[in-house]
Amino acid sequence: MQEAPQYTFNVNVFKSNIKLALTDAEIKVQEDEVRDLAVFLKDKALESVVNDLKSLDNIPTDSNSLEVFFHSRGVNMRYLGQALKMVNEPV
Repeated sequence: MQEAPQYTFNVNVFKSNIKLALTDAEIKVQEDEVRDLAVFLKDKALESVVNDLKSLDNIPTDSNSLEVFFHSRGVNMRYLGQALKMVNEPV
């Protein structure tokens, strides 16, 4: 089985109190990458998580199983509040 490619994103790129050893152009590229990732997570990955939650017979009922559920779909738990809002939206 082939392993999925590993990607890293510099989430410190937006922190004003951290001096990065990068050019302004490199910082701009990294900022754009992080913004694109956030849009993907919100518009695609999180929507997929919510659709999966709505279609499950056995939804996660404790914090551990919910964390596993999110992480197995590539979504961090920091998006839990947004997912809750989406679950409660009328269809």
